[in-house]
Amino acid sequence: MRHHQEGISSRTQLSQQNTAIGFTAEDFPGIDDETYKELSVDSKAFSVVDINSNQTNSADSMIMAKQVEKKDIKQTAVSDQDLKAAKNKEKEKDQLPALRVSSSVSIPLRYICLGVLVIQTSTNILTLRYSRTRRTPGEPVYLASTAVLCTEILKLLLSYAALLQTSNYDVFKVNKGIHSQLTENWKDGIKLAVPALMYVVQNNLLFLALSKLDAATYQVTYQLKILTTALFSVTMLGRRLNPLKWASLLILMVGVGIVQMPQGSAPVEKEGVSTSGKFVGIVAVLMACVSSGFSGVYFEKIIKGTPISMWMRNLQLAFFSIIIAIIGIIYNDLSTIMDSGFFQGYHTVTWVVICSQGVGGLIIGAVVKYADNILKGFATSISIVVSSLLSYYILDDFTPSLFFVIGSTFVLVSTYLYSLPA
Repeated sequence: MRHHQEGISSRTQLSQQNTAIGFTAEDFPGIDDETYKELSVDSKAFSVVDINSNQTNSADSMIMAKQVEKKDIKQTAVSDQDLKAAKNKEKEKDQLPALRVSSSVSIPLRYICLGVLVIQTSTNILTLRYSRTRRTPGEPVYLASTAVLCTEILKLLLSYAALLQTSNYDVFKVNKGIHSQLTENWKDGIKLAVPALMYVVQNNLLFLALSKLDAATYQVTYQLKILTTALFSVTMLGRRLNPLKWASLLILMVGVGIVQMPQGSAPVEKEGVSTSGKFVGIVAVLMACVSSGFSGVYFEKIIKGTPISMWMRNLQLAFFSIIIAIIGIIYNDLSTIMDSGFFQGYHTVTWVVICSQGVGGLIIGAVVKYADNILKGFATSISIVVSSLLSYYILDDFTPSLFFVIGSTFVLVSTYLYSLPA
């Protein structure tokens, strides 16, 4: 009788607890005490009743409740941390180094980099075009192969200077690292011979293109390197492009195609711009776009996941480029150099072109560090407009047509859309 009363008491307590969590014994008629107990446990209630001992594990209930509460608090804390991290990242972006003009006015460094990139890109194209087409009668034009070699030597020196700066100007340490890469790790370094070859070919093609095309047409057409880079990224790196990027690439192709459309009436051929010469220039630009896309993606594939610094890679790349450029000079222009000298046709503008080409990579690196791809896309778009205007007003070798305006608009829009984050 006593045992029966204890069972009834246990079931009564169990019913009270189950009622508290949402169900009662009346919801499940005809079940015995053991089944009712299991039902209580399986329902994940916060109390477990031992019918035989007439005791409840209320302490376990409290612990479980506390654990759930802590878990919720922890999840909330993680969410708050993510939100705080995002805000801090945005805040750090806004607090990047700035140039203080006065006590109350400062210009963020990313916008300074944007302006410098626009100036560098526009002036590099215009000065290169000017150096190849404006010369006194009888004056020989300088050899593009020698200019490319001088540019690579400058890149080598700048990369070495950057390595010194990053190592606190420890010359012995830098030289030891270079010697190690050239001797012990030469199998890895020799891989850079491929992009070095492509870069040398690309630079020579660009000199040829700007000898045949006006700066505006060259600048717009050369944006096809975005397309070639994207295609090589998909095939060689296995990247996936979202629909927006594919749409921007389609717009880019349409825009470049429109720019190449002939005008309604036969255009007046200006100095340095003929129909046959323009065709050669377009082919040179297209080949340069393919070379640029492949070499850039191949270089990225090599350096991805390696502990070697970017400056060391740039130094290796310049080293192999110098060797390849020298071979090209010996094969193509040795007799001309023997007759008229290595620096034939050089003048101040030529050296400006070489310096602009050499520091261009450093400026792009600064833009990537302090700005983003959207600003870089804006810089490209602005430089196209600036190059077109200066080519028209200063060089007087370009007359914009309706096709050019429409096509350039397509290219500008596609460049901006492609720079947007996924």
